[in-house]
Amino acid sequence: MTMFVKYQGTNKVPFPVDGSCDWWLKDYLLSQAGDFDDREIKRSLSVKRKQIKREIDGYFPSKPFPDRLSKPCDQRLIDIINFLCTRIKSQPAFSYSQTRREVRELLTNVGLPVDEALIDDFIVCICILFHKSKFILPYGSKGECEFYIEPRPPEVIERDGRQYAILSPHGSFKVNAIADVAHPSNGLRVSFPLIDTTIQTDDYVDDALVKVDEHNMRHIDLKSDLQFSRSRQKPLGPVDVS
Repeated sequence: MTMFVKYQGTNKVPFPVDGSCDWWLKDYLLSQAGDFDDREIKRSLSVKRKQIKREIDGYFPSKPFPDRLSKPCDQRLIDIINFLCTRIKSQPAFSYSQTRREVRELLTNVGLPVDEALIDDFIVCICILFHKSKFILPYGSKGECEFYIEPRPPEVIERDGRQYAILSPHGSFKVNAIADVAHPSNGLRVSFPLIDTTIQTDDYVDDALVKVDEHNMRHIDLKSDLQFSRSRQKPLGPVDVS
């Protein structure tokens, strides 16, 4: 998304031809190339995916997060960038199935019994630990994680010949990462999914976290300090200060 906003959006800037580049460009292009199949790449760039990845590598030094090209920016690189930017993706860094698998492996590696029924509990705790945690990216960029709930679709009921939508405060737990991507001329704030789950909040969220706003709409307050405790009927609630 940063690539699109910066070089193709409303306030786009020209791609630099002086050899400088954004620190994320190499990894971005290689990742994008992996999302196209051989036929798509060959039709537009006359080579297969494996070869286009080699070409991308050839434009950059081998060090991590390079901020300069290793050879001049030419029309071929511009063509590669233009093609790879035709698809925007936003995939979570950790899918629900992947997170479950890694939690299972972690428990096995430390010699703890694997209780499939409790793996979701571990994942919710991991999400809480990520909430409000800060991280640092190369070249001074900073970010913060956000624990949030993706609302479920409204339930539609019919009464007296009219349809009504019933909104629930509940949904599935997610974690987003929000970062300010630093750049000398054009910094951007981007948000991307970090952890995706299908874990529903109904069995976890204590009633103390369910608030009613000025429009009489219920929502779950995740902005306060959170605590996971099995002493509650529903383990996720505000920090107990008693």
